[in-house]
Amino acid sequence: MRKEATSEQWGALYEAATHIKEKKPWEKFGDMDLIGTRDKEAEEMVFLSIPGSGGDCYGMVAYEGYEGLNTFLMLVKCSRHGDFYSHPNSHS
Repeated sequence: MRKEATSEQWGALYEAATHIKEKKPWEKFGDMDLIGTRDKEAEEMVFLSIPGSGGDCYGMVAYEGYEGLNTFLMLVKCSRHGDFYSHPNSHS
């Protein structure tokens, strides 16, 4: 069962998002750049993508573990070939 975040956790997330917005990492990283990180206590890597270099949409996307990395790579491959909606795993 999924555990809901507390008010304090939401506040910390909002504060972190505000800090990231101020730093504007999308000005230094491209949409296809990935940053891999792992907390000392975490079992799996987390891969971060920072969209926004095109100026349309800003953000940070976390892909958990190697399954998440595979998802990112599939999205990149499909977007480059223009066949995202025709991909066998898509839900169109």
